[in-house]
Amino acid sequence: MLKIPKMKYRILGFLLFFGFHGLAQIPVNIDKSVFFAPADSQKLLIHIGNKNFFKNNEYFNPLDEGLTLPGAIIEPSVIYHPSATTSIEAGANFLKYFGRGGIYSIEPLFRFQYQPAPFFQMIMGSIYGGTRHGLIEPLYQWERTFTHPVENGLQFLFKTSRLKADVWLEWKKFILQNDPFQEELLFGTTFSYKLLPLDGNFNLSIPFQTTINHHGGQIDTAHVPLRTIANYATGLNSSWQFPHSLIKQFDLDCWVIGYNDLSPNKLQDYTQGFAIYPKAKVSVSDFALEPGYFHGEGYMDSEGEPLYFSATIPDNATIPDNGLNYPIRNMITCKLFYSKQIHRGILLAIYFELYKDLKIARTDYDYGMHIIFDQNFFITRIK
Repeated sequence: MLKIPKMKYRILGFLLFFGFHGLAQIPVNIDKSVFFAPADSQKLLIHIGNKNFFKNNEYFNPLDEGLTLPGAIIEPSVIYHPSATTSIEAGANFLKYFGRGGIYSIEPLFRFQYQPAPFFQMIMGSIYGGTRHGLIEPLYQWERTFTHPVENGLQFLFKTSRLKADVWLEWKKFILQNDPFQEELLFGTTFSYKLLPLDGNFNLSIPFQTTINHHGGQIDTAHVPLRTIANYATGLNSSWQFPHSLIKQFDLDCWVIGYNDLSPNKLQDYTQGFAIYPKAKVSVSDFALEPGYFHGEGYMDSEGEPLYFSATIPDNATIPDNGLNYPIRNMITCKLFYSKQIHRGILLAIYFELYKDLKIARTDYDYGMHIIFDQNFFITRIK
């Protein structure tokens, strides 16, 4: 069991004081609100969502092997607003990988949204997931928005001038009596509270994020131990805007990240761990450079980017330890990306990401691009 020595507490305090707007991951969604207005009442809309992507992972780290992801996702759906506070949506998600015959997966989309106040919304069915949650990369592997594009469950969204929060429960696998596998669910929260007024060029906010991944159930016949993995992150986020300068914005983040194995029987390589993750971002026109440094000790996660881990969490709890564990991780990260809304509802992104591990002397990198189309088309009003 890893302990954080006193010197590490001093480092944490120093970074929290000096290291402080949450840095978004590479944009893979159009920046638009899911909240709706009273004027949308009785509207019937057609929604077309499309993501065309290419991502090449040149990873040589045994914790995360390299692969190439070329493909496209299309999400057609029909949206109806019965009233000023409700919305119903039905459609499907089609995932196609180039170089494979046919459609890789087809997932139905059913979404009910209830918005009793302008700042609060409840969603049941297909929730707004992926990078929309705003999780940092050690807690969420952002390419999963292409490989696992549909999340189903329950979601609560809050948005005011100071507070932004997303609380959700994703039901990843449902079981019936005597199913030979466990149920799987993920509980998550992302929270950000702005400390300073919004009318200035400097913003300071406190974030908090958590994911709890549970594999279990009482009616299955899997005979596999229960597993509950918890991860959490907090720190300070800061942002400076420069309206009349070549540099459009400068962000400085510092995250303190934790991991705990809450399972009744501890089967992971580490039962707890922590990490420190300061990073910055410089935005110039449509370009952004994001350097960072990651220090982890015994850190693991079930949904995050494995390049940050000290060991991996196998999908099957009965799989024996493969010996791939690195208690101390010291890694320099650097991301360069270009993103531009080339037309209303169309986003282009090109990126390069570098991960330099100082402890095991490995350099991993990836590059790619994607084009996102996301628009609603008004059809008629139904009274």
